[in-house]
This record gives sequence, C-alpha cells and structure tokens, in this order.
Amino acid sequence: IRTSGMQLLGLINDILDISMIESGELRLYFSAEDIAEIVDDAVRAHRPLVQDTGVELRAEVPTGLPHVTCDRRRIGQILNNLLSNATKFTDQGVITISAVYDPLAARMDVLVSDTGIGIPNEHIEAIFLEYHQVGGLAHRKQGSGLGLAIARSIAVHHGGSLAVVSNPGRGSVFTLSLPLDPPRKPTSIDMTAEAVRASQRFRQTRPPQEADA
Repeated sequence: IRTSGMQLLGLINDILDISMIESGELRLYFSAEDIAEIVDDAVRAHRPLVQDTGVELRAEVPTGLPHVTCDRRRIGQILNNLLSNATKFTDQGVITISAVYDPLAARMDVLVSDTGIGIPNEHIEAIFLEYHQVGGLAHRKQGSGLGLAIARSIAVHHGGSLAVVSNPGRGSVFTLSLPLDPPRKPTSIDMTAEAVRASQRFRQTRPPQEADA
C-alpha cells in the first residue's frame, strides 16, 4: 500500500509540476541550506522501500560541509527522484548517496550511485526528455517520464547541472552539481516553450481513443 501510494503521489506531483512549469508558476525560494539534512530526509523516506529487498541504501556525507544557497524543497525533490529511480532499477547490491565539496570551484556535488541495470550510452540524453522512458517493456517501470526532465530544469535554474554516467548491467551514477551561491537566483522556472512542445509531442503520439478519453 505504501509503495503504490508513493507511486501515485509521484505521478500526481510530476503532472502538477509540469503544469506549473508550462504556466510559469513553479516558484523557487532560495536560502542557505544544510545539504546533509536534505540528503538525510531523502534517505529516511526511501529506506523503508528497500529494507526487505536485499538492496542496501547508504548515505556518505561528511560533517562540516558548507551551506548551499538553494530551494530546499526542490533540491530534495531531485534527490527523491534519483533515489526513487535507483530503487526501481536496482534488484540487488547497493545504492549510495554521497556529497562532495569542491572548494576551488565553490561547488557541491551530490552523487547517487546504484548497482542496477544501467543505461545504454545511446539512451543517456533521452532519459532527460519529457514523457520518455528507455529500455524494453520488461524494464520500464510505472512513472510519468517527467521526473528527470523536471529535475534537470531545477538544477539548471540553480546554476548547476544534472548528469549521469552508466554501464549497462553494472549500474549508474547521477551527479547533481550545485554552486554554493548561484550567480543568478530566478524566482521561477522558465522552460514554458520547451514544455509546451513536449506536451504537444506527447498528445500526438497517444492512440486516438486515449487522446479522446
């Protein structure tokens, strides 16, 4: 019940977020935040989902990290999305979330690594497209196909980035890079045109009976 409820909640939140992005109403609120606390919140939310699966969820965050100026809720949303994907596609092994501070670049990197099925190199960029999932039907999981597109947009609007390195059959490592103090702090996410085009593509690819429902 818990797992199904969280899947449904995730779908609803993704649809609401993309709707707010399309209308320019998805707001960002910046403040100095402790990245260790954000990581801990995400880990505590996902640990019950893997405790009976044989998958170990680890958090490796050193003490004394500097604060990051960010929207705490939205950065937490990114980490929750990355952990959710890792749990979906990892049947055994370890999922690790870690944080690394680069003082020379004044940047915080948060890495989510797993020992899951991995992603073929030719599909790496496709996973960040709206309404898009890669892999055969046997490997596709319930979801909207919006989570990573939204996550990357949030990262970019923080002056950062979201990237992945993956080996099929061996796992993936997603890296969220954030400047400690973004040079620009937008109040909302501006990707309206891109999202509208994606929505139009989605509607055009749906079967006629589904589009008319």
